[in-house]
Amino acid sequence: MERASLLLVDDERNILSSLRRLFRKEGYEINTAESGAEALDLLDDHEVHVIVSDYRMPNMTGVEFFGEVKKLHPDTIRVILSGYADAEAIVSAINQGEVYRFMPKPWNAEELKATIRQCFERYTLYRENKKLLDKVRRQNQELLHLNQKLESSLTMSMRSLDIVQKILAVLPVPVVGVSTDGTIVLANQASFGLSRWLQPEIGLDMEEVLPEKLVKPITGAFQGRDSKVGLA
Repeated sequence: MERASLLLVDDERNILSSLRRLFRKEGYEINTAESGAEALDLLDDHEVHVIVSDYRMPNMTGVEFFGEVKKLHPDTIRVILSGYADAEAIVSAINQGEVYRFMPKPWNAEELKATIRQCFERYTLYRENKKLLDKVRRQNQELLHLNQKLESSLTMSMRSLDIVQKILAVLPVPVVGVSTDGTIVLANQASFGLSRWLQPEIGLDMEEVLPEKLVKPITGAFQGRDSKVGLA
């Protein structure tokens, strides 16, 4: 993943400064905003992976802000900072998916840093899973397209085969198809007179139904080259 990007949102500058100092050694790209509106503008121009926002802000609460973020930037991982008095509203936001995690204010520095690390790990895993899912979807689309082409090609082949069979059936010359093991696999109407039977029946051995003068050259042709079907 590209450098981890963290956005801190709070209307109190001293809180933003404290948070920036807390995460300075974590190696994140850190952006800050003093209101939900300012943060939304920043998100239009910067890719952000994890957002930490205060709950109590003028004009737009942290939950309201995250509700907008969920609609506009759904891949972000969202953490809210607040006092326990706001817990009911925040639990509701967590249940609705706007907020991933609630952290109390004042915070425990090590606990907050560990939580944000987990958020970036979750973001990385989510993006990898999304790429895999997109790849599977593309492959499924390609497979569907190939199946459609195969079905179309098979339909055309069947039509061509049907036409060939109809042509062979009415040809005025005898046509007999023989497999390499000597089995009759094809016989048209004009071949009726070639057989000891009324016609060379499909599935019989050629030696049973064809005269010897035809069996010998067919057998010789098979022995002389790798043919699948012989025509007499």
